[in-house]
Amino acid sequence: GWDWVPGIRDRQIGIWQKVTLSATGPVILQNPYVTTDLPLPRTDSADVSIEATVHNTSNRPQTGSLSGKLGDIAFRSSSIMLAPHASQLVKLNPQNTPQLRLVNPKLWWPNGFGEPNLYPLHLSFDLNGVPSDATDLSVGIRKVTYFVEGSRNLTLSVNGVRVFAKGGNWGMDEALKRIPRRRLEAQIKLHKAANYTILRNWVGQSTTEDLYDLCDRYGIMVWDEFFQANPANGLNPLDAQLYLSNVRDKVLRFRNHPSIVIYCGRNEGAPPPEIDRGIAEITGELDRGRYYQSSS
Repeated sequence: GWDWVPGIRDRQIGIWQKVTLSATGPVILQNPYVTTDLPLPRTDSADVSIEATVHNTSNRPQTGSLSGKLGDIAFRSSSIMLAPHASQLVKLNPQNTPQLRLVNPKLWWPNGFGEPNLYPLHLSFDLNGVPSDATDLSVGIRKVTYFVEGSRNLTLSVNGVRVFAKGGNWGMDEALKRIPRRRLEAQIKLHKAANYTILRNWVGQSTTEDLYDLCDRYGIMVWDEFFQANPANGLNPLDAQLYLSNVRDKVLRFRNHPSIVIYCGRNEGAPPPEIDRGIAEITGELDRGRYYQSSS
């Protein structure tokens, strides 16, 4: 509850996101990660880097390759041998996969600065030419920077262009966490129509894939916060490691969305030092290049 939200019994109990059942072969894909880079101030090429962990769930050695298609561009890794129950991080980039250096890419732009172009990406781990596991992502090619010469004030620039951050706090999207996509899309479209460029996922209250996906599609940047209200209420997590495991899950789940431009540790103050350091380490390890600041 809050002073403008009544307490709701059992609100934090039960399933609130989609449940799926899927089948794979013996090797599974885990935690795909896509980053893009531009040779600013030029934007006539882009380097795309792709990482994914492949895990052999079987009792036998497996040999295969990671293949993919980014828009119309197909690529494949060299042969990968996995011992029983072994994992390997596979990295593809323009140095070992020249197809991932794109010429004249269609860039992802914030609302009002250009089109929020997205490329479909299909990744598959293939055994003897047969997919063992596959995943689909949307990739936005853009480069975000956070400071300009001569100032340490936070200054958002996307693809070399300074962007005025127009937006506000996005609080709880629906009290019982059951907001349908069509309603959420109507709200994001209203943000676009109002010429907003950003929304703040205040205290990390919105947790659905739909929010990030729609912000990707409509060019709304996201100031993405973790899960603590202001220090004045005196409430800090009792189990720092449990809290940080949730931070790690969130970063791994949503880090491929181009709309996310900033991570923030806490509303109106910094997290406790152990958690603040932990968030900085997790975001630095798992999502290199995105800016983290402790306090809103």
